[in-house]
Amino acid sequence: MSNRKTIKVPLVKGTFTTILHRMITDTRLTDLGYRILTHILAQADSYNLRQGDYVKRYGKHKDTIRKAFNNLIECGYIRRHELKRGHYYYISEFGNLNTEVPVIVEEKNESSIEINNEQNLVVHDETAKENSQLDTSDNKMKLSNFITSLGDFIDDDSFFNRLNEKISEFTNENSQTTDIASLKAAMKPILEREQNRVYRNLHSITDKRANNYSNKAKAKFEEYLKDLIYNKMEIPERKDESSRWLKFQCDYPAKPKLDHETMVQDAISEAIADGDY
Repeated sequence: MSNRKTIKVPLVKGTFTTILHRMITDTRLTDLGYRILTHILAQADSYNLRQGDYVKRYGKHKDTIRKAFNNLIECGYIRRHELKRGHYYYISEFGNLNTEVPVIVEEKNESSIEINNEQNLVVHDETAKENSQLDTSDNKMKLSNFITSLGDFIDDDSFFNRLNEKISEFTNENSQTTDIASLKAAMKPILEREQNRVYRNLHSITDKRANNYSNKAKAKFEEYLKDLIYNKMEIPERKDESSRWLKFQCDYPAKPKLDHETMVQDAISEAIADGDY
Protein backbone atom coordinates (compact mmCIF):
# COMPACT_ATOMS: atom_id res chain seq x y z
CA MET A 1 0.00 0.00 0.00
CA SER A 2 1.44 3.34 -1.03
CA ASN A 3 1.17 6.51 1.04
CA ARG A 4 2.08 8.99 -1.70
CA LYS A 5 1.21 10.36 -5.12
CA THR A 6 4.06 11.84 -7.15
CA ILE A 7 3.68 14.42 -9.94
CA LYS A 8 6.45 13.78 -12.48
CA VAL A 9 7.45 14.98 -15.91
CA PRO A 10 7.44 12.13 -18.48
CA LEU A 11 10.63 10.07 -18.22
CA VAL A 12 12.58 8.79 -21.21
CA LYS A 13 13.47 5.12 -20.85
CA GLY A 14 16.83 4.59 -19.22
CA THR A 15 18.57 4.21 -15.91
CA PHE A 16 18.51 7.83 -14.89
CA THR A 17 16.48 10.39 -12.99
CA THR A 18 15.08 13.45 -14.74
CA ILE A 19 15.59 16.68 -12.81
CA LEU A 20 14.20 20.06 -13.80
CA HIS A 21 16.92 22.68 -14.19
CA ARG A 22 14.75 25.08 -12.18
CA MET A 23 14.86 22.66 -9.26
CA ILE A 24 18.65 22.48 -9.44
CA THR A 25 18.96 26.25 -9.33
CA ASP A 26 16.26 26.81 -6.67
CA THR A 27 18.24 28.69 -3.99
CA ARG A 28 15.47 28.15 -1.43
CA LEU A 29 16.42 24.47 -1.19
CA THR A 30 18.98 23.40 1.37
CA ASP A 31 21.68 20.97 0.24
CA LEU A 32 20.19 18.12 2.23
CA GLY A 33 16.66 19.00 1.14
CA TYR A 34 17.78 18.84 -2.49
CA ARG A 35 19.48 15.45 -1.99
CA ILE A 36 16.39 14.00 -0.31
CA LEU A 37 14.10 15.39 -3.02
CA THR A 38 16.15 13.87 -5.86
CA HIS A 39 16.10 10.51 -4.09
CA ILE A 40 12.33 10.69 -3.60
CA LEU A 41 11.75 11.53 -7.27
CA ALA A 42 13.90 8.56 -8.29
CA GLN A 43 11.53 6.14 -6.55
CA ALA A 44 8.36 4.56 -7.89
CA ASP A 45 4.98 5.58 -6.45
CA SER A 46 4.86 2.21 -4.65
CA TYR A 47 7.74 3.42 -2.43
CA ASN A 48 6.47 4.39 1.03
CA LEU A 49 7.99 7.65 2.17
CA ARG A 50 9.34 7.67 5.74
CA GLN A 51 11.58 10.29 7.30
CA GLY A 52 13.28 7.62 9.41
CA ASP A 53 14.66 5.94 6.27
CA TYR A 54 16.68 9.08 5.51
CA VAL A 55 18.09 9.21 9.03
CA LYS A 56 19.69 5.84 8.28
CA ARG A 57 20.54 6.59 4.64
CA TYR A 58 22.42 9.83 5.29
CA GLY A 59 23.53 9.17 8.87
CA LYS A 60 21.90 12.38 10.09
CA HIS A 61 20.07 13.18 13.30
CA LYS A 62 16.27 12.91 13.03
CA ASP A 63 15.94 16.66 13.76
CA THR A 64 18.23 17.43 10.80
CA ILE A 65 16.11 15.26 8.50
CA ARG A 66 12.93 16.85 9.87
CA LYS A 67 14.29 20.33 9.04
CA ALA A 68 15.13 19.16 5.52
CA PHE A 69 11.57 17.88 5.03
CA ASN A 70 10.17 21.14 6.40
CA ASN A 71 12.35 22.96 3.86
CA LEU A 72 10.79 20.90 1.05
CA ILE A 73 7.31 21.64 2.41
CA GLU A 74 8.00 25.38 2.64
CA CYS A 75 9.32 25.40 -0.93
CA GLY A 76 6.24 23.59 -2.25
CA TYR A 77 7.88 20.32 -3.27
CA ILE A 78 6.10 18.26 -0.61
CA ARG A 79 2.65 18.43 0.94
CA ARG A 80 2.09 16.24 3.99
CA HIS A 81 -1.21 15.17 5.55
CA GLU A 82 -1.21 13.72 9.04
CA LEU A 83 -3.21 10.54 9.49
CA LYS A 84 -3.92 8.65 12.69
CA ARG A 85 -1.20 6.24 11.62
CA GLY A 86 1.59 7.98 9.73
CA HIS A 87 1.31 10.51 6.90
CA TYR A 88 0.17 10.76 3.30
CA TYR A 89 2.47 12.70 0.98
CA TYR A 90 2.17 14.59 -2.29
CA ILE A 91 5.41 15.30 -4.11
CA SER A 92 5.77 17.70 -7.03
CA GLU A 93 9.06 18.43 -8.76
CA PHE A 94 7.48 21.67 -9.99
CA GLY A 95 7.58 23.08 -6.44
CA ASN A 96 3.98 24.26 -6.74
CA LEU A 97 2.25 22.57 -3.80
CA ASN A 98 2.52 25.56 -1.48
CA THR A 99 0.34 28.34 -2.83
CA GLU A 100 1.82 30.78 -0.32
CA VAL A 101 5.24 30.42 -1.93
CA PRO A 102 5.58 32.25 -5.28
CA VAL A 103 5.97 29.89 -8.22
CA ILE A 104 9.27 30.50 -9.98
CA VAL A 105 8.44 31.28 -13.60
CA GLU A 106 10.17 28.82 -15.89
CA GLU A 107 11.63 30.29 -19.06
CA LYS A 108 10.82 28.74 -22.41
CA ASN A 109 13.16 26.02 -23.64
CA GLU A 110 14.72 25.73 -20.18
CA SER A 111 16.89 22.64 -19.98
CA SER A 112 16.77 19.86 -17.48
CA ILE A 113 19.53 17.45 -16.69
CA GLU A 114 19.24 13.68 -16.71
CA ILE A 115 21.75 11.96 -14.48
CA ASN A 116 22.25 8.25 -15.27
CA ASN A 117 24.02 5.57 -13.29
CA GLU A 118 27.20 6.13 -15.26
CA GLN A 119 27.10 9.84 -14.33
CA ASN A 120 26.54 10.81 -17.96
CA LEU A 121 24.73 14.10 -18.40
CA VAL A 122 22.12 14.38 -21.10
CA VAL A 123 20.43 17.72 -21.69
CA HIS A 124 16.95 17.91 -23.17
CA ASP A 125 14.41 20.69 -23.55
CA GLU A 126 11.78 21.17 -20.83
CA THR A 127 8.81 23.33 -21.79
CA ALA A 128 6.47 23.16 -18.77
CA LYS A 129 4.57 26.46 -18.52
CA GLU A 130 3.55 28.39 -15.43
CA ASN A 131 -0.17 28.24 -16.14
CA SER A 132 -0.16 24.44 -16.41
CA GLN A 133 1.75 24.28 -13.15
CA LEU A 134 -0.88 26.39 -11.41
CA ASP A 135 -3.69 24.23 -12.86
CA THR A 136 -1.95 21.13 -11.56
CA SER A 137 -1.46 22.72 -8.14
CA ASP A 138 -5.15 23.70 -7.94
CA ASN A 139 -6.17 20.16 -8.91
CA LYS A 140 -3.93 18.64 -6.25
CA MET A 141 -5.31 21.08 -3.71
CA LYS A 142 -8.85 19.92 -4.52
CA LEU A 143 -7.77 16.29 -4.30
CA SER A 144 -6.10 16.99 -0.97
CA ASN A 145 -9.25 18.65 0.38
CA PHE A 146 -11.37 15.68 -0.74
CA ILE A 147 -9.06 13.20 1.00
CA THR A 148 -9.13 15.30 4.17
CA SER A 149 -12.94 15.40 4.05
CA LEU A 150 -13.07 11.61 4.38
CA GLY A 151 -12.10 11.97 8.05
CA ASP A 152 -11.45 8.81 10.05
CA PHE A 153 -12.38 6.53 7.16
CA ILE A 154 -9.04 7.26 5.48
CA ASP A 155 -7.36 5.35 8.33
CA ASP A 156 -9.12 2.11 7.43
CA ASP A 157 -6.66 0.04 5.36
CA SER A 158 -9.29 -1.49 3.07
CA PHE A 159 -10.95 1.87 2.38
CA PHE A 160 -7.55 3.54 1.90
CA ASN A 161 -6.57 0.93 -0.72
CA ARG A 162 -9.83 1.44 -2.63
CA LEU A 163 -9.27 5.21 -2.56
CA ASN A 164 -5.76 4.81 -3.98
CA GLU A 165 -7.10 2.55 -6.73
CA LYS A 166 -9.72 5.12 -7.69
CA ILE A 167 -7.21 7.99 -7.61
CA SER A 168 -4.99 6.05 -10.03
CA GLU A 169 -8.00 5.22 -12.21
CA PHE A 170 -9.07 8.86 -12.58
CA THR A 171 -5.61 10.45 -12.82
CA ASN A 172 -4.33 11.40 -16.26
CA GLU A 173 -0.82 10.00 -16.66
CA ASN A 174 0.29 12.82 -18.94
CA SER A 175 -1.05 15.85 -17.11
CA GLN A 176 -0.95 14.17 -13.66
CA THR A 177 -4.32 15.75 -12.86
CA THR A 178 -7.23 13.89 -11.28
CA ASP A 179 -10.87 14.03 -12.37
CA ILE A 180 -12.19 15.03 -8.95
CA ALA A 181 -15.89 14.86 -9.89
CA SER A 182 -15.57 11.29 -11.21
CA LEU A 183 -13.48 10.30 -8.21
CA LYS A 184 -16.12 11.61 -5.79
CA ALA A 185 -18.89 9.82 -7.69
CA ALA A 186 -16.95 6.54 -7.66
CA MET A 187 -16.09 6.82 -3.97
CA LYS A 188 -19.62 7.75 -2.86
CA PRO A 189 -21.07 4.19 -2.80
CA ILE A 190 -17.83 2.84 -1.31
CA LEU A 191 -17.99 5.42 1.47
CA GLU A 192 -21.70 4.82 2.09
CA ARG A 193 -21.14 1.06 2.44
CA GLU A 194 -18.37 1.66 4.94
CA GLN A 195 -20.47 4.18 6.88
CA ASN A 196 -23.40 1.75 6.99
CA ARG A 197 -21.11 -1.02 8.24
CA VAL A 198 -19.79 1.17 11.04
CA TYR A 199 -23.30 2.34 11.95
CA ARG A 200 -24.69 -1.21 12.12
CA ASN A 201 -21.80 -2.33 14.28
CA LEU A 202 -22.28 0.48 16.80
CA HIS A 203 -26.06 0.38 16.67
CA SER A 204 -25.97 -3.28 17.75
CA ILE A 205 -24.96 -2.02 21.20
CA THR A 206 -28.64 -1.23 21.81
CA ASP A 207 -29.63 -4.85 21.05
CA LYS A 208 -27.29 -6.23 23.70
CA ARG A 209 -28.61 -3.83 26.33
CA ALA A 210 -32.31 -4.04 25.50
CA ASN A 211 -33.60 -4.72 28.99
CA ASN A 212 -35.85 -1.76 29.69
CA TYR A 213 -34.86 1.38 27.80
CA SER A 214 -37.10 4.09 26.42
CA ASN A 215 -37.81 4.63 22.74
CA LYS A 216 -36.63 8.20 23.19
CA ALA A 217 -33.24 7.05 24.47
CA LYS A 218 -32.80 4.81 21.43
CA ALA A 219 -33.93 7.52 19.02
CA LYS A 220 -31.52 10.05 20.55
CA PHE A 221 -28.66 7.55 20.40
CA GLU A 222 -29.40 6.76 16.74
CA GLU A 223 -29.50 10.48 15.93
CA TYR A 224 -26.15 10.96 17.67
CA LEU A 225 -24.52 8.04 15.82
CA LYS A 226 -25.73 9.19 12.41
CA ASP A 227 -24.38 12.69 12.95
CA LEU A 228 -21.03 11.30 14.10
CA ILE A 229 -20.60 8.81 11.24
CA TYR A 230 -22.36 10.41 8.26
CA ASN A 231 -21.76 14.12 8.91
CA LYS A 232 -18.61 14.39 11.00
CA MET A 233 -16.98 11.36 9.30
CA GLU A 234 -15.80 9.92 12.61
CA ILE A 235 -15.37 6.27 13.58
CA PRO A 236 -15.72 6.11 17.37
CA GLU A 237 -14.51 3.24 19.54
CA ARG A 238 -17.19 0.71 20.41
CA LYS A 239 -16.34 0.76 24.12
CA ASP A 240 -16.80 4.55 24.19
CA GLU A 241 -20.19 4.29 22.53
CA SER A 242 -21.30 1.57 24.95
CA SER A 243 -20.76 4.07 27.75
CA ARG A 244 -22.53 6.72 25.69
CA TRP A 245 -25.55 4.44 25.21
CA LEU A 246 -25.78 3.92 28.98
CA LYS A 247 -25.72 7.69 29.44
CA PHE A 248 -28.60 8.12 26.98
CA GLN A 249 -30.59 5.55 28.94
CA CYS A 250 -29.98 7.55 32.11
CA ASP A 251 -30.87 10.85 30.45
CA TYR A 252 -34.07 9.43 28.94
CA PRO A 253 -35.19 6.70 31.35
CA ALA A 254 -37.98 4.29 30.58
CA LYS A 255 -41.18 4.44 32.59
CA PRO A 256 -41.17 1.76 35.31
CA LYS A 257 -43.20 -1.35 34.53
CA LEU A 258 -46.24 -1.78 36.83
CA ASP A 259 -48.11 -4.92 37.89
CA HIS A 260 -51.74 -5.37 36.87
CA GLU A 261 -53.22 -4.37 40.24
CA THR A 262 -51.23 -1.15 40.34
CA MET A 263 -52.22 -0.32 36.75
CA VAL A 264 -55.94 -0.81 37.57
CA GLN A 265 -55.63 1.36 40.70
CA ASP A 266 -53.85 4.10 38.69
CA ALA A 267 -56.60 4.01 36.05
CA ILE A 268 -59.31 4.36 38.72
CA SER A 269 -57.42 7.27 40.32
CA GLU A 270 -57.16 9.04 36.98
CA ALA A 271 -60.87 8.47 36.27
CA ILE A 272 -61.84 9.87 39.70
CA ALA A 273 -59.66 12.90 39.12
CA ASP A 274 -61.34 13.46 35.75
CA GLY A 275 -64.82 13.00 37.25
CA ASP A 276 -65.53 9.91 35.16
CA TYR A 277 -65.82 7.45 38.04
